[in-house]
Amino acid sequence: MVILVLEFALDCTRIDIRRNDNPWLNRAALSLAEVIRLAASKALDMEFTELVTGYRLRENAKGFFVDIYLYDSLSGGAGYADSIAGEIEWLLEEVEVLLQSCDCGSSCYKCLKQKKILVYPTMWVEPFEKDVIYVSDFCVKYARPYAVQKIIENC
Repeated sequence: MVILVLEFALDCTRIDIRRNDNPWLNRAALSLAEVIRLAASKALDMEFTELVTGYRLRENAKGFFVDIYLYDSLSGGAGYADSIAGEIEWLLEEVEVLLQSCDCGSSCYKCLKQKKILVYPTMWVEPFEKDVIYVSDFCVKYARPYAVQKIIENC
C-alpha cells in the first residue's frame, strides 16, 4: 500500500498553535485534507470515496507541522495515491483554485458529496447498499462517538 504524506509547515508568528483548546486548527487541517482528496479525485476522474485522507498535527525542533495523508481505500488499491505523488505541484494548484472559488461561509456545501444515512434496528444484520451509510439505533443512542466516526469514515 502506498501512502502519500504531504507536510505543511505552520508559521507560528502568524498562527497561535500553543493553545490546547484549538478546535479551529483541527477543523482547518481536516478541511485541507478533504479539499486535497476532492482535487485528487477530480484530477484522476474517480470516485471521491476511493481515497482515504486524514491529518496529523506534529511538532519538533524545526517547528509545527500539519501532515496530510492519502491512500487508496481498497487494500491493494488502484494506485491512486501513487499516481498523485507525481503530480503534487499541479494538485496543489487545483487545491488553491477550489479554495479560492468557494464562497461558502463556514462549510462548503457545494463541494460535499451527498450520501444517505439510515438508522437500522440493532438486532438486524447490518444492511449494505452502495452510497448509503447504515448506523444501528444502538450506536445512535448509546455510542454516538462510534456512530459519528462511522459516518465520517464512509463519507
